Amino acid sequence: HTKLEESVNRTYTVEEITRYLNFARMFKPKLSLDSQELLVQQYKHLRQRDTGNSAKSSWRITVRQLESMLRLSEAFARLHCAEEVTKKHVQEAYRLLNKSIIRVDQPDVDLDDDDVQEEENDDAMETDAAAETNEPAKKSLKL
Repeated sequence: HTKLEESVNRTYTVEEITRYLNFARMFKPKLSLDSQELLVQQYKHLRQRDTGNSAKSSWRITVRQLESMLRLSEAFARLHCAEEVTKKHVQEAYRLLNKSIIRVDQPDVDLDDDDVQEEENDDAMETDAAAETNEPAKKSLKL
C-alpha cells in the first residue's frame, strides 16, 4: 500500500510496450454468443439511425462498418489478453465507430433552379475580370 503512487504513475519504456503488444498479438479471441447478438443489434441500430426512420436507403452504414466493429471488438479483447470477445469489447467498438461516423444533415440541393446558378456564374466571371485588372468588383456581395 505504501507504493501505491509509484504503481499509478508508472511510465513504460518503448521496449516494455513492444513486448506487451507482441504478447497480446498471440491471442486470437473468438466471439461469444452474447457478443454476436450484441454486434448484430448494434449494427442494426447504426443502419436504422442512418436512415433517419425514413424511406431513404442506408448508404453510409454498410457491411464494412460491421466488419470494422468486429475487428475493433477483437482488438479490444486482444488488448485485454482475453480469449473471448465480451459484450464490453463490442460496446466499446460500437462507441468508437459511432463517434467516427460523420453526419452531415443539410437539405438537398435543388439542381433545377437555373436562375440562381446563372447569377453565381456571373459573379464568378466578374470576380475573374476584377482579378485580372486588379480592380475591386463593382457588384456588392449578397449575404
